[in-house]
Amino acid sequence: MKKYIFLIPMIAFFLTSCSKEVDKISSTPKLTLTLSPPPFSVPAGTKFSADVSFNQYPNSTFDIFMPSSGKPTALAIFIHGGGFVGGDKSSIYSQGQDDIKSYLDHSIAFATINYRFKNENPDSNILISLADIKRCIQFIRYHASSFNIDKEKIACYGGSAGGGASIYLAFHPDMADPGNIDPIMKESTRIIAAGHLTSQCTYDPIRMEAMYAESGIDLFAIPGIEQSVLADFRADSISQFYTDPRLVALRHELEMLGWMTPDDPEFFVSNENPAAPPSDRRTALHHPLQGKALDNKATEIGLAHVTHIPSLNLLAPNHETISQFMIRKLSE
Repeated sequence: MKKYIFLIPMIAFFLTSCSKEVDKISSTPKLTLTLSPPPFSVPAGTKFSADVSFNQYPNSTFDIFMPSSGKPTALAIFIHGGGFVGGDKSSIYSQGQDDIKSYLDHSIAFATINYRFKNENPDSNILISLADIKRCIQFIRYHASSFNIDKEKIACYGGSAGGGASIYLAFHPDMADPGNIDPIMKESTRIIAAGHLTSQCTYDPIRMEAMYAESGIDLFAIPGIEQSVLADFRADSISQFYTDPRLVALRHELEMLGWMTPDDPEFFVSNENPAAPPSDRRTALHHPLQGKALDNKATEIGLAHVTHIPSLNLLAPNHETISQFMIRKLSE
């Protein structure tokens, strides 16, 4: 079963050479949980705490809604989008209030998180964001009793960058570090369900190029794609992705499709965008083909999933929504 991460030599090299991108925690921040009025009307008895810090960095915080319950509750976590260069945890409050209320009505806690961005410093990349996201889950697990959370029932979802991060956690082997001096890092990073909303299925540009080529689309001919890929990975040319050990290892780590195995948790994939050939970077990265690739792989290996991509005539059974999916999985 996929329970622990097995570091092949290339990945071990990668993690060592990219040490600036992973957490270097010398002391564990204490939990500061100050209750305050929620940002909108919620079910009676709900406790709310804003800007809970899970790391020593200013943007490493989350808000949490805790329903009134005599026993530990499940937890749904929202990860905001923004290309790992922008966005905020509060974005869910403008359009997701009804979903949050539904979770609370079903005695499911809800958290929405902020994280460092990949442009934090010249040496950063997407791993700095993913490191924060996984640490937030570990932090909540470590302090589960304070939040009245059942640490075995945590699920994540989000749009764009948040959806990609959610399936990264769902498919990646457990990144718990039993030997770490920081007790938070010893906690599991595995989740029981994931929601992928108009997101990328892989952050490996070579895998993505091959995926689009199968549909007759030249990914790197799309304006803005090659330039952004080279900037994101700090590469000088596409050929380096085949020869540079650092880039080969980074591609492997960020290849969510490659991590997917039959024992992974059920996931929900949705994309309402048209299936027309992409003409720019944004439409390419949020194209329905991204969701279709997840559906294809999961169907091939027998992993349970729900797909809703109307433009490709893939419709969720019984028109299940992301909130209904999360409630179903967290209530099992």
